[in-house]
Amino acid sequence: LTMDPDLVTGRTLYGHFDAHCFKIVVGSEIRQNSDLSSSDCNYLNFDKSAADKYYSLGSYSSTNGTTQHFVGGTNCDGTDVGDRTSTLRLVLDNSLAAAEVEVVEPSTCVYEVLVKAPGYLFAEEAPIDMLNQQVFCGVSAGWCYQIKLGVAAYQKPVSSDGECFDNMGVCASTGSWNIIGHYSSTTSGVQSYDGGDNCADTSAPRSGTAKFVMDNTVPLPTVSVDEASVCVYEMFVRLPAYTVRAGTWYSGHSGESCDATCHVLGMACSETVMSENSNNVSSTSGVLALIAEQGGSTTDTDCDSSEDSYAPAWSSSTCYLSSPSRAQSTFSCEATPPSSFDRLCFCQSLDPDVLNGASFTVFDHNGGHCYEITVGSGIRQNVELTSSSCVSGNFDSSAADKYYDLGSYSSTSSSIQHFVGGTSCDSVGSRSSTLRLVVDN
Repeated sequence: LTMDPDLVTGRTLYGHFDAHCFKIVVGSEIRQNSDLSSSDCNYLNFDKSAADKYYSLGSYSSTNGTTQHFVGGTNCDGTDVGDRTSTLRLVLDNSLAAAEVEVVEPSTCVYEVLVKAPGYLFAEEAPIDMLNQQVFCGVSAGWCYQIKLGVAAYQKPVSSDGECFDNMGVCASTGSWNIIGHYSSTTSGVQSYDGGDNCADTSAPRSGTAKFVMDNTVPLPTVSVDEASVCVYEMFVRLPAYTVRAGTWYSGHSGESCDATCHVLGMACSETVMSENSNNVSSTSGVLALIAEQGGSTTDTDCDSSEDSYAPAWSSSTCYLSSPSRAQSTFSCEATPPSSFDRLCFCQSLDPDVLNGASFTVFDHNGGHCYEITVGSGIRQNVELTSSSCVSGNFDSSAADKYYDLGSYSSTSSSIQHFVGGTSCDSVGSRSSTLRLVVDN
């Protein structure tokens, strides 16, 4: 599916072709690096090479149909061509895990660049302003890294991935960790952290940057780190949509309600929440961008305003935006569009089956007990541990009579997991339980 590149202006893509690494900023510039291998061709490494390893293939000039034109690149030395120029076409291909670049040079220093990429790479960068104060952590090369957005970044050496996490499977306390840096600024979606703990090897403070992208191919937040130079860290965080916000917009299938669309995604639809987020779909540009992000296309370039219960929606030739003045009562999750139309649906919450196998240790302050929850497997209760000692490493340290099995996984219904066959409860029979997971950003 060929995309209109103007709908994803600003997106940055990397790809390797014929011994060169290419950095494409849609609607801005195309650059070539002749130094990087395929494995190093990414945001972490592109700007690390010597100056003579780079060529500009031009800055954005215009768009003709689905082709962007770039002019005024690096001079093509030794020829009478002048400056390098290029064109760019984008193709959506959700069978790919990463972007692929193909480059043809029909004449000297004139380049035709074709980028094939999965849909998530065309989606917006993670909305940092919605993430401030949230904490993400992960293990890279034997170190645990933790980023509290807009506050500080930390690191500590670990012998296992489990040491990076604590209660509820979330990031562990950073009391004795190295401070990489305190938040200083955000530029082009990249946060900078400066003035960290002194680095023994350089006698200078640690520092780092953190970049956040949305990536629904990872089930949980993923942190990778490159040490650009000694004690200077480049942190790259990939976030599935449900960790970034309580919900997001998705496209359904022809004639399908939003209830059905969200259910398939392991999420849920709410008319109230859809109404609260309708500003995203109250303009033609907003609707067309969402359609493109979901891998769809329509020939309509001027969406009609609508208060129909199934709006916003689109077909191959028509699109409807949500009227800016629309009342909340006109939104419907169960409404189905005409058979040739796909609805745009705001889906939220989380199906626990998405996280089967994930394990959390959590203390219930109301009941005063510690729980070990393995999603899709079992739930156990420890009646001895306190709130401070209720961590995964301590859960099995109590005497046998301090535990109760609250059941093994049985089934999932309406985003609720059911557990049966636990420890006997006097005359009642075996203990049983249910589990719901709620996204709370």
